[in-house]
Amino acid sequence: MSGCEPSYVGLAKFFGLADGLAIFRRFKELNTRNLLYLQAELIHLEQKLYTHSSQDSTSSDPNCRQYSTYALRLIMSPNSPGSTDGAQWQTILDIREKLKEYNVALLHQAELHSLPRPTPYDLELVQRWLKHPEGGKDFLKGFESDTWQNENATDLVTVSSGRNWDPFLKWVAERLVPFLYHRGCFRWKKPLVGHEELGIVQWKDSRYSMAARMLGAAAATILLIVSVLTLYFIRKLINRLFAVMGFSVAFSMALTFFTTAKPIEIFAAGAAFASVQVVFIGNTQA
Repeated sequence: MSGCEPSYVGLAKFFGLADGLAIFRRFKELNTRNLLYLQAELIHLEQKLYTHSSQDSTSSDPNCRQYSTYALRLIMSPNSPGSTDGAQWQTILDIREKLKEYNVALLHQAELHSLPRPTPYDLELVQRWLKHPEGGKDFLKGFESDTWQNENATDLVTVSSGRNWDPFLKWVAERLVPFLYHRGCFRWKKPLVGHEELGIVQWKDSRYSMAARMLGAAAATILLIVSVLTLYFIRKLINRLFAVMGFSVAFSMALTFFTTAKPIEIFAAGAAFASVQVVFIGNTQA
């Protein structure tokens, strides 16, 4: 019998199965509107403070005129005998509280923007679980049912650290392995307990990473060997130069596909690869 519970409790258990499945709304628009309203409140409080400060500076009361140069007198103004009502200091206190709220909201917004977006594959898994008769059974009602729909995809984030996968590894993990598994391969791999009917299988990311590193190293080595052999059999110099260009482009594309290297790193590696070929051409031409 399935251990899935069609409720938020079951959804929480499903989220805990693997990194990347814990997907939530960021509420980008609501958070932004909240920041705008807090900002507007602070703008008005700022103008209010300027007004009180100007009035106290030109007051007939000598104590009030000292507020801008004697902070203690300003702080004690609400309790000082014969002083004004302490409006300036009260406004400062209001600003202090509102600034705390605004700064916290601003920092939280920055943190939310730094959270990774879920991959289409992980979002698809959540959507499948919600609709599956042995999973969520469409338990969400009303507007809550729209939370994980594709129209909200740009507003969704995952609380995992994000998988730093290269395009090849991503394709293998999210497309090739599931395709092969559902067609009879890897049957030794058992579904997770409680999700047998759903056929959810967990694979360790370290295995994918190891396979990607091995394939990337093998591809780079094979490409280098093939380029040297090809250049050896090409006699005309101009044809050799065109071959160097072609192999260098292929090498850079392979780095893009098999690694997460930055453009500057790919450029440096490609230049080194091309230089090896040029040195080989120089030696064989001599």
